[in-house]
Amino acid sequence: MEEIKQEKAIEINMNEAETIVGDVLGARIFDDDLSFLKTQSIINTAIKKHTATVPTYSPKNFNEQIVFYDDDTNFRLYLWINGTWRYITLT
Repeated sequence: MEEIKQEKAIEINMNEAETIVGDVLGARIFDDDLSFLKTQSIINTAIKKHTATVPTYSPKNFNEQIVFYDDDTNFRLYLWINGTWRYITLT
């Protein structure tokens, strides 16, 4: 009986420790993501031009992965995701 109580106490403590460590690591990852976005926004400060041509090329850098499409009828935001172009229709 004494041994079972000790195992339960250890299990509870390990679960609490995993939660605390997960929270700390999650915050660190989130901060790293934000610093990446801040860096990208500083690099890509130029105003992007729109195009009337649907993108078909493979982008070479982050800036080429975002395309504003405007053919006077449709307004779309094209994004390069997982090796293919996807778009969102804008209003």
